[in-house]
Amino acid sequence: MNNNNKKFVIMNIKYLIIKTLPVFSLLLFLNSYGQNNTLILNGAYTIMNGGSAGTPVYLVVNQPDTAGIVRVSGHIATENQYHYVKWVTGTNTGNYVFPFGV
Repeated sequence: MNNNNKKFVIMNIKYLIIKTLPVFSLLLFLNSYGQNNTLILNGAYTIMNGGSAGTPVYLVVNQPDTAGIVRVSGHIATENQYHYVKWVTGTNTGNYVFPFGV
C-alpha cells in the first residue's frame, strides 16, 4: 500500500467515525448491552478494493444480532468478486440486511 492509499484509508476512517458517532452513541443508550461489533453506516460509503482469488478481502461483522449492520444512509460497495461480507450470526435468526450499493 503506497502513502497515498494510506492517507485515503486514514481519511475515510476519520470520516466514518465522525459520521457514525452520534448514531452509535444512540444505539448504546437504547440497548442494555454494548454494540462494540456493530457496523453503522450513516452517510458513509465503505468501499472494498483489492483482493484476488488467492487473497480475498473480507469485512467481518462479529455481531449475532440483526442490528450488527445498521444503515441510516450510505452503503457497502465492492469492486470485484473477491470481496466478501461475513456476518457471524451464530444460531440467531431474523432479517439480516446487507446494505450493498453503487
